[in-house]
Amino acid sequence: MPKGHEEEYDSSPRRSDLHTNPEQEVGLIHSRAAERLETYGESPRQQGPSFVNALRNIQHTLNPALRPLMNVWSRELSQSTSRQIAKQTSNFCDPEQIRDSVCKIIRNWVDDGTSTFPIFLGPIELDQTLFNLAPTKGQTQECVDSPSHRLLLGVMSFILYLEPGLSMDSTCEIYHRLVMNPIQDPSTNIRLPWTAAQLMTLLISGLCHCSNDICSCANTQKRPSCIFRTRRN
Repeated sequence: MPKGHEEEYDSSPRRSDLHTNPEQEVGLIHSRAAERLETYGESPRQQGPSFVNALRNIQHTLNPALRPLMNVWSRELSQSTSRQIAKQTSNFCDPEQIRDSVCKIIRNWVDDGTSTFPIFLGPIELDQTLFNLAPTKGQTQECVDSPSHRLLLGVMSFILYLEPGLSMDSTCEIYHRLVMNPIQDPSTNIRLPWTAAQLMTLLISGLCHCSNDICSCANTQKRPSCIFRTRRN
């Protein structure tokens, strides 16, 4: 740059008088975090746009089944996790810290938050992606309000509303960490754990790109998920 034409640094404070509602605030800070991750990356296996497209495809699959169950509780939970992810990503926190924080928020909601239970699910059909709230054949079964049921529905809503900004590894690790115990809880209505296991298959197939026989995940903690999926297939 020619001498005398150096770009001046604007040291004036950023505007803080913008009027935004909580949802706009979450979208704004999360977009900034997503842009930073797409530029600099957090995981060597994450490829920005392809990861975003895979996540959006999974959310599109989830939407018809989960959306009727979502209300104020799911928006509040989403806002809490989104703010935390954006805050810690912007501060370049360690990925494990981010995963711990998100898991803690969802577990706190399980203990203290409101929910949509009881819910009624249709019978399991092998060709369905998740579950059918209004089956054309068979009867619905009640899923009562319990910690395991709450945890499964809460972490599925987390995936449904997740915005780009969290790495592939962290997304799958959070889901695996939260669902494995309630999936194996014998007191749960099997229709909800079956759905959670189906979503785990979508995440592993769509985001981790693991083959059926060999786990290529960078994070070895996800290998039990891959083994679980292989055995189910």
